Amino acid sequence: METDRQPLINRDFLQTTFGDDPEFIQELLQLYVQDAQARLAALQQASVSLNWGQIQHEAHQLKGASANVGATAIQNLARTLEELAAAQQEPERVRELIQTLAQSVQQIKREVGVNV
Repeated sequence: METDRQPLINRDFLQTTFGDDPEFIQELLQLYVQDAQARLAALQQASVSLNWGQIQHEAHQLKGASANVGATAIQNLARTLEELAAAQQEPERVRELIQTLAQSVQQIKREVGVNV
């Protein structure tokens, strides 16, 4: 089933936005993964105590960072998470979304060969 998935990073978007500079794009993706992992750790911690404000903030930041690198699926998940946190609703779904986001970031690490 994993082979049927679309890549999580839109390389055409990156190339159109940042030009044909594979080294720069790789560095950008490494920074993105590092930032996403830190935000996910903060999200996981905030979900334990249901710190809605922190969840909303981290989801918002992850949404923006994902948009900047063409990670549309992660951007959409983060948007949903942000909306749930703003409404302070569905704590179980919030935790599920955080888990899905963590799996997606791990998949990006594999796709782009990021070693962080």
